[in-house]
Amino acid sequence: MDKKILTTVVPIVLVFLAGTVFLIMQRRDQQGVQTAKDQGSTQTNSSIPADWKTYSNKEYGFEFRYPKEWGIDNERSSQDTIVFNTGFDESRESVTFLKNTENISPSEWLESNRQKHTGTILQESHLTIDGVDAVKLETGEFAQSFIVFSNEKNLFVVTTMGLIEKKKVLETLRFL
Repeated sequence: MDKKILTTVVPIVLVFLAGTVFLIMQRRDQQGVQTAKDQGSTQTNSSIPADWKTYSNKEYGFEFRYPKEWGIDNERSSQDTIVFNTGFDESRESVTFLKNTENISPSEWLESNRQKHTGTILQESHLTIDGVDAVKLETGEFAQSFIVFSNEKNLFVVTTMGLIEKKKVLETLRFL
């Protein structure tokens, strides 16, 4: 009789614990997206260290700040992509900027480029970066995320393994 009770109670407790962990993770993720949505272009973030470096690109009309420990990898960077040396050999922290001559939305860009990424799409969410809507696509491919947004004439694609978000780099981005 005791084995029967154990085989019934243990799975129920495990399902309850798994559900609780899942709900906590979902709530944390939603709060993170809401925080990003609440960031406006006029709000300054006092948690950003004053000694961060600034990257500015007048041709594409934007700038952002990034940790002083990071460097721009000139070998992997190009005219339209900045790749950061973050201290991790396999870092995939980059910002690509493209002329948006076809005036496509971030969602349209992601859809047309989805076949290039073979990893499983785990989640798609929306946030705001300096007052413009952005689409974030989380994949199972190297735990990468793609954050795509546009201003009037340019499209921006952030490829990250989480450091750009964790360090709050996107909160410093502003259009010139």
